[in-house]
Parts: sequence; C-alpha cells; structure tokens
Amino acid sequence: MASYLERRAKRWGVALGYNDFQNDRRESSPQVVERALELMGASPGSPPPPAVRVVRKGTRTRVGKGVIEAEDGRSIPTASVLPAEVPLGYHSFTASDGQTSPLIVAPPRCYLPKGLHRWGWAIQVYALHSQTSWGIGDLNDLAHLGEWARDSGAGALMINPLHAPTPGPRPQPSPYFPGSRLFRDPLYIAVEKLASALQAAPSIARAVTAGRRLTEKPLVDRASVHRVKMRALERIWSSIERDPAFERYRKKKGRLLEDFATYCALSEVHGSDWREWPRALLDPRGKTVREFRAEHRDRVAFHSWLQFVIENQLEEAAATTGLIADLAVGVDPHGPDAWMFQDAFAVDARVGAPPDEFNARGQDWGVLPFDPHKLAATSFQAFIETVRANLAHVSGLRLDHVMGLWRLYWVVGDDPTQGTYIRYPARELLDIVCLESVRAGAIVVGEDLGTVEPEVRAEMTRRNMLSYRVLWFDDRPPSEYPQMALATISNHDLPTVSGLWTGRDIAIQRKLGLQPNEKAEEQVRRRARRLARVRSDAPAQKATQRLYEALGAAPSALTLGTLEDACGVVARPNYPGTTTKRNWSRRLPLRIDQLARSKRVAALVDALNKGRSRD
Repeated sequence: MASYLERRAKRWGVALGYNDFQNDRRESSPQVVERALELMGASPGSPPPPAVRVVRKGTRTRVGKGVIEAEDGRSIPTASVLPAEVPLGYHSFTASDGQTSPLIVAPPRCYLPKGLHRWGWAIQVYALHSQTSWGIGDLNDLAHLGEWARDSGAGALMINPLHAPTPGPRPQPSPYFPGSRLFRDPLYIAVEKLASALQAAPSIARAVTAGRRLTEKPLVDRASVHRVKMRALERIWSSIERDPAFERYRKKKGRLLEDFATYCALSEVHGSDWREWPRALLDPRGKTVREFRAEHRDRVAFHSWLQFVIENQLEEAAATTGLIADLAVGVDPHGPDAWMFQDAFAVDARVGAPPDEFNARGQDWGVLPFDPHKLAATSFQAFIETVRANLAHVSGLRLDHVMGLWRLYWVVGDDPTQGTYIRYPARELLDIVCLESVRAGAIVVGEDLGTVEPEVRAEMTRRNMLSYRVLWFDDRPPSEYPQMALATISNHDLPTVSGLWTGRDIAIQRKLGLQPNEKAEEQVRRRARRLARVRSDAPAQKATQRLYEALGAAPSALTLGTLEDACGVVARPNYPGTTTKRNWSRRLPLRIDQLARSKRVAALVDALNKGRSRD
C-alpha cells in the first residue's frame, strides 16, 4: 500500500524517483519530496487547485450546458459538447448553475507551412558588429545581417534570447538567465538609428564616439555599453516630444509594461533584488507601489519608451528575413518577472539537472521555474503572456529545454543532488503553444537534446513542432535526418568545427579548469572525419566546408549554420560550468560588411544553397 507521502506526491506531480542517464533508478529522499510539496503549498490533505479548461477545436468535448462568452464578444449557448462555431481563443464559460470559469479553445497543431525547407544561420546578436555599433551587436546590425542573409539565399536567422536582464549597471551576460522573458534588453537598441537621436545630436556626439570606440575591444563590455547607451538614451528622451504612437503602445501593453517599467524605476532606488526591498514594495498591486509609480511617472515612462524603441527596431529587423526567437527555460529569482508573477512561480526552487556522466554533482541553473499548480490556478496567464511576447514579429520560436513542458528537475536544497522531477500539465501547455503559434503564424522548434522521455518526440511530431538534430550528437549522416527537424552541426554550448577539429576546444576546457570528456570528443572527431571524407591532418577550413556540404543534404525543414563556423572561430560562445568573462561576450572576427566579402563564408553559403537546390 502506498504511503501517505507517496499519495500526496502522486497527486501533486512530485516524482519519488527517476531513471538516470544509465537508466538506473534513483530514489528521491523523503526530505526532498516534502520540501517540493511545501514549495507548492501542498499542505497535508489539500488537493491541487482546479485548473482552467483547455479544449481542442474540432473535438467533441463535453463542456456542459451553459453559455460561452467568446473572446470576440459573441455569446454562444451550449447544450452539452463544444459547439463547432466557438472560435480559437481565450473565452469564459458560464454553466447553467451560474458558475463562470475560463475556457481556452486551441488548435491541435502548431503552425507549419507545407513543404518548409529552408536554410539559415544561428547567430549571437551581441557578437555582431559594424562601423556604427556601440560595443555590442544591435538591432540595426541584425537588420543588415538579415539583408545579406536574404540576398545570399537564406530564409531564417535563429537568434539568441533578447530577454531583458535584471536591471542594474552590470547586466547579466547570459541570455539564458533573464530578468524578464516578457521584455527585451535595451542594450540591443541601435541608438544612432533613432530619428529622435538627430534632435539630440549635439548632446550625444560624445556618446557616439565613446560607443563606437567600445567596439574596438575584443570582448563585449556590457557594463560600459550600458553606461554609454543609457546616458545617450536619457538625453534623447529628455529632448523629444511625446509620440502618439508611444502612448498607443503603452495602452496596448497595459499593466504588464507598467509593472515592468515600474520595477526598473524601483530598482534604481532600492536595488535590483526585489526580495530585499521594503515589505510594502513586494506587492506589485499594492498602494505603496502605486504611489511610487505616480511619484516617478517620468522615469516609468522612460523605461516603457525603451521597450517601445526595441520593439520597433526588432520589427524592422524581422522584415528582412525570418527570425526565430529563443525562449529561455526560467527566470532570475531576483528579477522583474519573479516579482510580477509571484502567484505563478515556485519562488524558492531552481531549475537544474540531476547527476550524469559528465557532472557527478548535477547542475543548478539558478533560474526560477513556474509552479505547475499555481500556473494552472491563474489560468496559465503568465505562460500565455511569455509565449506571446516572444512570438511578436518573428517567424518562429525555439523552446529551450522543451522537456520542461512535461517535467522539470527542481533543485530544492543546497546542491543539485537535493532535487527531483516535477510533472507539468503538458497537454494544456502544448495546446497554448499551438494556439499562440497559429495566431502568430510562426513555427515552433523544441530543443530536445539529452535525456528525453520516449513520448515527447512523438507528441512533438503530432503537434507540428520541429525536433532538434545536432551533428555532434547524431550517429546518422544529415541526409538521414527527419524532415520534421531543425538540423545543425553544433550550438552555443558545444564545440565549433574548428575547435573540435584542431583539438583546441579540449585545451580551452582544461585552461578553464574543466574536466573535458576527451574520449567522447575524440569519438565525435572520428565521426566528423568519416563524414567529411578528409584526413585527420586536413585544414580545419576544408573539414568545415565538407561538413557543411553534408549538412546541406539534410531533408529537414530547417538547416542552420553558425557564423562562428563561417568565420573559423575556435572558441564556443559559452562554456557551461564556468564563469569566465568570455562567455556570451566573444565578438565575431569579421564585421557584417566583411562577412559579405569573405570567400570562406561564401563557400559555406554555396554548400547550404546547393542542398536546397536539390529539392
């Protein structure tokens, strides 16, 4: 007979154990299970809160007798099952007994154009640079890169997350440790592209010089970029007349934008970590916060205006070629999203990974997860807003660690071994992703690398979500990859072709104090050598060319190269498990205009174009 703890854990979706990377069973300690239940608010005897109804259009789903108040204003009576005329969207249902509850009607699948078969680039936007960059790649650089990519035959650019870091003078470099996934990083604003900058030209002339000089540094210095850009943007803001389009934007974004901008203003007075603020400021809806917002009205408007600028510039960049955005798996516990959605996050848990063959102690990623029951009890609103915000203006969305829609490993103690898996309402979350994808007309890619439960990839295929195929991890040649996939050679956490081929990736890992898996990397190198059909002493450039010719043969819906490979870069954008200042800060060796003139880059473009010409 199951114990009382086991019954509670099952009811609330807390795993009592899991199969590790060797498929051996690992039991979760009772203390870890109890702590996870405590973080969920699962007091003894209490059931999980009721969830909002999420149903799929086209199915004979019983909803009961009552009236559906549709999102478009229609009132649609129901006798029993969901009427066919109920549109996709977020509605409310009033039962015959007078009880009203939310009702979400979703499509069965994500948006996916028939016959999709494109190639493009996976890029780190911060690594781009031009003669007008201010120390970091910006959205004007992205627009110019998009024009070059489009003219070269590319149909997609997959970009790193542009999420806003937690406010402060030293911005967090990792795009996967965001303060907010609802809003974007002001460092990506192209200051000189602002028409209003011309009005303030005399007062920002010195900033232009200082900003461009920052691009001469080998690494992105975010603290210096932040200082120079914010001063210039503040001067522009103080010198311009208020734009009616900005006021319309504020009205459209509503409370979420006001809350985010208020947080930014509050952080300038009380520090970036909301948990250390005076108690009266912990409630975003509280009287003290409202009084602060009124008193600092101009500063709140300034931070709102920054988001208005970013969104306009992103829209212009997206018009050049299809952008695929990237959605991080969690948020900074000390940042604005955690403050704004305290009723949806597991405030004292962190997302991580259990011990595996590469890390005996496991991983603590430090980011905050949604609490599945709190999320459901709030009609999934925080999740909906997050997905919707990241689909704005783009042609696709990559979901980092897509397994998180099914389950996440919560670290609930002092180290990653004190953790267990938590189940999520995958069906409902997937339905919402499908609904937002269809509304945006944007494809969805699920990052399904590593240990993935068997049913996940099958369900992704049923939902029209592209899987992720990385050559370094796949024994098959790209010509045998599935069509429902995004195919690539590497990613931001893995070796570049030059780094792997020359062995310098291993040397860099040793220098950083890591313990590289040399046996595994040598196996990958041998597999790459067979696929490239070159000798082990062949130049890295030749090996890269041959591997990209093989990649171009993939029948997958999307095939992406990296600009690091195109430029012959040895170092990865990021070395997981390290805190080196070079992570997420390496600038590409070529400016955007130089990419267009590079014979090395042109050779990879030809390889990827030839793969598509064989269709």
